[in-house]
Amino acid sequence: MRTSRTPEPSRGAVVALLLVQVVIGYEWFVSGLTKLVHGDFPTGLAAELRDMSSAAPSWYRGFLDGAVLPHAVAFGYAIEGVEVAIGVVLLLAVLRLPARISRYVPAATAAALLVGIALAANFALANGSSFGLRLASDSFDEGIDLDTMLVGLQLALFVFALASARRMQSQTPISNSRRTSFKLVLRSVFSLRQPTTSAHATWNVPAGKSLGRVPGTTTARGGT
Repeated sequence: MRTSRTPEPSRGAVVALLLVQVVIGYEWFVSGLTKLVHGDFPTGLAAELRDMSSAAPSWYRGFLDGAVLPHAVAFGYAIEGVEVAIGVVLLLAVLRLPARISRYVPAATAAALLVGIALAANFALANGSSFGLRLASDSFDEGIDLDTMLVGLQLALFVFALASARRMQSQTPISNSRRTSFKLVLRSVFSLRQPTTSAHATWNVPAGKSLGRVPGTTTARGGT
């Protein structure tokens, strides 16, 4: 019975995606580390949100005024820690880790990217971003802002991480126990003693002795 297998991405595509992941992970790590080093992000978050949210959609301004601004300091500390954590996970995920840890890397990467998508989307909404759906108001403004780019790139990496996690789950690890090794050795020996291909049949008509014989086939060497 033939089973369909999901084709694995080429080495070049994997390298390209990992390079994008390194850039995004470094951006998150440096962004969070900058906030931690300066130390004024939690206390200044409320004032910054009041200034920048003037262009945000009305429904999102209501969310900021009702849920975020009253607890802006707590949100500020949480954003600092989450940005650093996302950066660390994305950067470490591209390293050659021990097998005991690497099996959890795709799931951890997908979780970090999902949180990163949520953060970047909230930053874009707070800045009044159109997510590239309309032209910029000024010729000197970029068509798509950085937060929107982060949402799109992380979404692509998120799909790749989910596919990697599914491949890891579908792979059945082989036990290293002596019992399993002995079974594999016996299986290989029996396959040598009992080949899967049979000898080709030849016509049972020996040379010079064909008179009075009924033609047939035999697997004996030389046709006899």
